[in-house]
Amino acid sequence: VIILIVAGLATILGNPKPQVSPSTNIISLEPINQYVNSCIKDTIIEGIYFISSQGGYNEPQYSQPFKDRKVAVYLDGSQFSVPTLYAIEGELAQYIENHLPECVDGFEGFSSSGYQIEVVAPTSITRVAENEITAFVNYPIIVTQGNARATLDQFSTSVPFDFKEVYKIIQDVMLQQGDDPLAIHYGFLAKSAYYNEYFFNIVPMDEDTLVYSLEFNSKSLNDKPYEFNFVANYDWLGDTQ
Repeated sequence: VIILIVAGLATILGNPKPQVSPSTNIISLEPINQYVNSCIKDTIIEGIYFISSQGGYNEPQYSQPFKDRKVAVYLDGSQFSVPTLYAIEGELAQYIENHLPECVDGFEGFSSSGYQIEVVAPTSITRVAENEITAFVNYPIIVTQGNARATLDQFSTSVPFDFKEVYKIIQDVMLQQGDDPLAIHYGFLAKSAYYNEYFFNIVPMDEDTLVYSLEFNSKSLNDKPYEFNFVANYDWLGDTQ
């Protein structure tokens, strides 16, 4: 019996089961996770700058060319059209969906480390809260490295930015405009700018059309001045006929 047991042990020890290296089964996903979240953050910042410069839209239905932007018309005679905060959240989500792949750039920097990466187009939801903007992004990413395969899909990133305060200022300006749609309310704007720490410019485009540009230096991100633009068509000429 002893001889048989020893022989059996010798057979087992002489023919060990193959061991799979952990490195072939486990992928380090954290570098990819950090990279995607960094791109989401950059795209949120780019997006809030872009859509704010166009009155809260990616492609306004009614707009006035200004600099290299299409700025939304908020006042047209006596008609007002101001996007809701919910609508602006949707516009920012759309911007992220359209431009996040540009930032990710095909994950080119990861190919040298042996990563093979496939992606599905991202979808996004954004939420504007007190003092921050958060993007929740569904971005399915299939990662292959050697014999290992893994998937990432859910990401969320926040940027410290009080867009609610900006939106409240815009609402107040438009409410004041509603009291007299044909007037330029310089006094109200000057008082608002003083207490809320922003500068404003009113740029005439023609006899009836003005672009309002509100610049919030205290809210700049990445050392770039932040501005919110909108257009008022006063129809002064039509009112005098």
